[in-house]
Amino acid sequence: MMIKKKWVSDNSKIDLINFLKKETGLDESVIRILVNRNIDTKEEVYNFLNPSLSNLFDPFLLNDMDKAVERIKDAIKNKEKIFIYGDYDADGVTASSLLYLSVKKVYGDVSIYIPEREKEGYGLNSYAIDKIKAMGGSLIITVDCGITSVDEAEYARNIGIDMIITDHHTCPDSLPSCVAVINPKRKDSTYPFKELCGAGVSLKLSTALGIFDERLLAICAIGTIADIVPLVSENRIIAYYGIESLKKGILPNINVLMEVSELSYKDINARTIGFLIAPKINAAGRMENAGYAVEFFTTSDNLRMKELALYLDNLNKTRQECEKEILISAKEKIEKDDELKEDILILSGEGWHEGVIGIVASRITEEYHKPCILLSVNDGIAKGSSRSIKGFNIYEALKAVSENLEKFGGHELAAGLTVKEEKISVFKEEIQKYAKEIFKNGRIYPEIMIDCELKESNINIDFAEFLLKLEPYGMGNSEPVFLIKDSKVINSYPFSNDKHMRLIVKKGDKELETVGFGLGLRANSLKRGDNIYIALTFGINEFRGNKKVQGIVKDIKLEK
Repeated sequence: MMIKKKWVSDNSKIDLINFLKKETGLDESVIRILVNRNIDTKEEVYNFLNPSLSNLFDPFLLNDMDKAVERIKDAIKNKEKIFIYGDYDADGVTASSLLYLSVKKVYGDVSIYIPEREKEGYGLNSYAIDKIKAMGGSLIITVDCGITSVDEAEYARNIGIDMIITDHHTCPDSLPSCVAVINPKRKDSTYPFKELCGAGVSLKLSTALGIFDERLLAICAIGTIADIVPLVSENRIIAYYGIESLKKGILPNINVLMEVSELSYKDINARTIGFLIAPKINAAGRMENAGYAVEFFTTSDNLRMKELALYLDNLNKTRQECEKEILISAKEKIEKDDELKEDILILSGEGWHEGVIGIVASRITEEYHKPCILLSVNDGIAKGSSRSIKGFNIYEALKAVSENLEKFGGHELAAGLTVKEEKISVFKEEIQKYAKEIFKNGRIYPEIMIDCELKESNINIDFAEFLLKLEPYGMGNSEPVFLIKDSKVINSYPFSNDKHMRLIVKKGDKELETVGFGLGLRANSLKRGDNIYIALTFGINEFRGNKKVQGIVKDIKLEK
């Protein structure tokens, strides 16, 4: 489904651009890109282009960090049994693993507990707390979860278990009553950066305990990129140095996982983490038990490492098949039931795999550019995953209709929920009413943010290589999008069963080869000699040691 995209650009900061260009001596295009990422001083430009571990913030600036460290040290001194309680996604797995490895360096009696997705669901639950009590646990440290677990924290306290909560999700009005609640999003927090992921908060606790090394940083980078948090400030530093460490082969388990994918650890970047490594880590919690992924990160047995890498790879292939089946079923429901007329696409299916519906919701949101909620119904209970678009806060939407829900939690663009089957219809009705108010001025269409024009003089290897200094790319630091004006079509043709397009254009005296993924149908509408405007990213395509510049097309407009 082809949805018209709106091209937007911001030319309101021309004085700042001219000032920074003069102060730094950098190309105007680079300055425009940085200013569009809210970098507006010479010092910030330098820090962005030269990330430094010295710019990480003091972990004790986080509320309750001192209390958490004191309680953990007491537990170690008194030889208590510590349990790290995590989430089953890649962020939760990496957060659990790095904190476990940290504590394990100085104390042996520490274990990890990850709830089973289908049996226990997300977050803390009394069943798990009882199990931990039965195993002799007296201190639970949550990672990537727990901020909404007011009742569960109270239950743990009543049966003699202390709790330290570390989380990064949106905080409720009332925080759980426990030893410490560490979350940069606390309303009373003065911590300078609010967007750490679960693994990032876990790394902060580890650092406060006096344990920080390359291996932990590399694990944290995987969680940071996998959780799609903004890659700015501390997250950029963590991702940058974590990737550098991974490319040196610092984590043997990740080296093996790359080998299974027929790649080298030297090929690791933000994209390979996001699209290759993270899905395999996530597959354990989605399809079976995240414990396999935790063991993969924490084992030092090379044979077991290889077994687990192969197992995670196979689980991911199973996940892909399951995802494909649900996506087909969901899209059939959309077309048949005319759901497209609604502001939010809300679909339910009997027995849809709970571990996969979040990915499918993302695919549907991407294709139709509408918020999507998918519900998996089993035994009268529907568990759901939602994804949203810029301009519609799905967490606030669920909060507004929360009287119809058993529980919910998440972020502006992604959230989870549980609703009784008999309440699905009234839930749909109420949240669509809420959405109608948000969309009262019309539908929100996808935007392509143009950073700057790609000048003819910059269509070269040197400029493309300088752009590498802007990596790693991700949310909050998207890959720059350039505009090429008045270019002439030299050739265009579809490939890969008409899915994609190859397009060669000429800008002045320079020819540029481009690829348009998912734009195969556009290829035949272009004729040699057509004058077109192109929105694209610009980089290097390297094949067998040969480098050349290449554009990746986002959209095309015929010049009128």
